Amino acid sequence: MAQRAGALPRFPPSIVAASAGAVWGGFGYALLWGHTTWSVGRPFVVSTVGFLALLPVRTVLWSIHLAERRAGRSFALADSNWWIGLAAAGVGAAIVVTLLFVVRFVLRRVRS
Repeated sequence: MAQRAGALPRFPPSIVAASAGAVWGGFGYALLWGHTTWSVGRPFVVSTVGFLALLPVRTVLWSIHLAERRAGRSFALADSNWWIGLAAAGVGAAIVVTLLFVVRFVLRRVRS
């Protein structure tokens, strides 16, 4: 398919969804670890909006907690936590892509 001059390239919806989810997870990590100019307190974190905004990071932290309980000890993550941001970006991408596929599936079922 030829592209018009000056037109923006068209990306598949799954790539757009994965990118948006990765940004969501990465931003949540940056927000919780103080890499932004905004700071959040406990009231925001436990609110519905905070829960949804930080869902990818919370999922990673919950998984770490489960792994610590299973291992019977806590992990020393104070000095090396950059990978939590990468994991949160991956979880955010997975959540949004899964949501995209679920919505597509439901819409196709409703239309047929």
